[in-house]
Amino acid sequence: MTQAPPPPDMTFQRSGRDPAALGTKLEQWLATALPPGADPEVALLGGIDANGLSSETVLLDVTSTEGGERGTKAYVLRVAPRPEDIPVFATYDLQAQYDAMRLAGSLSAVPVPEVGLAEMSGSVLGTPFFLMERVDGVVPPDVMPYNFGDSWLFAASPADRAALQQQSVEVLAGLHGIPDAASHFGFLDPAAAGHHGETLVARNLAKTGAWYAFASAAEEWGGRSPLVERGLAWLEANLPGTDLSEDGGEPVLCWGTRGSATSSTATSRRSPSSTGRWSASGLARWT
Repeated sequence: MTQAPPPPDMTFQRSGRDPAALGTKLEQWLATALPPGADPEVALLGGIDANGLSSETVLLDVTSTEGGERGTKAYVLRVAPRPEDIPVFATYDLQAQYDAMRLAGSLSAVPVPEVGLAEMSGSVLGTPFFLMERVDGVVPPDVMPYNFGDSWLFAASPADRAALQQQSVEVLAGLHGIPDAASHFGFLDPAAAGHHGETLVARNLAKTGAWYAFASAAEEWGGRSPLVERGLAWLEANLPGTDLSEDGGEPVLCWGTRGSATSSTATSRRSPSSTGRWSASGLARWT
């Protein structure tokens, strides 16, 4: 069965923000966040349409004066969505994403973009945002998904796909291998967001159920799914009864992105060069 391609003029509007106003507000904020005399200038290069729906992602260059020298640095701006832009999550914890990326980058060899300045009050752009370094590479699209065809990954040679697959698995293993994840990443435990359960598995299921209730209430997303509801009911009725300490398992950092690891990275076509999307990260049980 062949998947029909999307209409050539189909796009996803992630934001109704005015780009000119966005650039001006960022310049004004950077003038206060950077050292005196930095005199920042922001050049917006555009958003990302082929990958990611949970937040606004904007590419930009910032030119400023540092140590008496004028220079330009490449950044990615991550902005929490506004309610009117149909957010993917009921609540959007950008601070948790920022902290998870910062810690994963310092505690592992996984390629994580360096996170920089952040504004979490929402007073500048209306919602929280942060800057992270921009890493060169290509990203397998998920709008439409890369395995639907008409993408560089779909057209890649079997050897290149195999190499990228192996490297992506190693990225996941590197994240799972961070020791004492429950201590370092305790803020990702669903209990921190009010989801209850005696075990981490139960709390993750409660979090998933709450997200489904939020998503299914939106008619533009298709409403309720009997299949999903039967699946959630079965999982709840068949939850493991043991705590982690009883069987030797321990929580690990879970990236949480759907699909392959490469769908959330910048790659060099054969190996991931940056893990950039962390909106679904959390703690998961590992045995």
